[in-house]
Amino acid sequence: MESALARPISFPLAPPHGRDAPRRRSREAFANNAPAPLGLARGDVLFAVGARARGPFRLLEGTFMISRTLPGARRQILDIAGPGRLIGFCAGARQDCDAVALTPAKVLPLGAAGSAQSEAMLAEIARLRDLAALLGRKTAIERLATFLLQMMGEDFRAGGRLEMPVSRQDIADHLGLVTETVSRNFLALKELGALKRAGREDVIILDIALLQKLAAGIAPENHCVD
Repeated sequence: MESALARPISFPLAPPHGRDAPRRRSREAFANNAPAPLGLARGDVLFAVGARARGPFRLLEGTFMISRTLPGARRQILDIAGPGRLIGFCAGARQDCDAVALTPAKVLPLGAAGSAQSEAMLAEIARLRDLAALLGRKTAIERLATFLLQMMGEDFRAGGRLEMPVSRQDIADHLGLVTETVSRNFLALKELGALKRAGREDVIILDIALLQKLAAGIAPENHCVD
């Protein structure tokens, strides 16, 4: 899968505010001034390192890869975000990571969202702490099982096809593993009866409860850990 940041999108300019604008506006006028969703194609850049911060954004459709380039041209995938997630939080005036659409996507710019932004920021901090624990304490198969559960979401049912908009290399970069380890552990999950292949990247999830046990560190004796 291509990881190059190819097509940065442009943002519409905010409408000017007149000095003598009336204090009260109709519901229709307010709705007209509300931010409109932005459509992106696969490979489009929502934001990039060093760009002026414009977030956060609510992801309405599609999947995004959030990444950072480390010294030596090493890439660390920080997150793979799907619909419903909020992305683009930034402590400073400039973005400190890149966000690239892995699929056609639609996002809603939130701007200064007040208290809702604070709540979402706390949730994002919690996710980053979970990721730190994932990378620092879990075995390879535990990391992979956790990743698959996150990709499934709450409404996923056993027997369903889990579409994977990322490659094995992308998953390895995200989980702090090498590609061969990811492939071996996909095979281990298949042998354990947790999933089966469905095409080049997609999988059919057969046993969600088993994945949950694996993610929690409760694993059969024959699971792969390296």
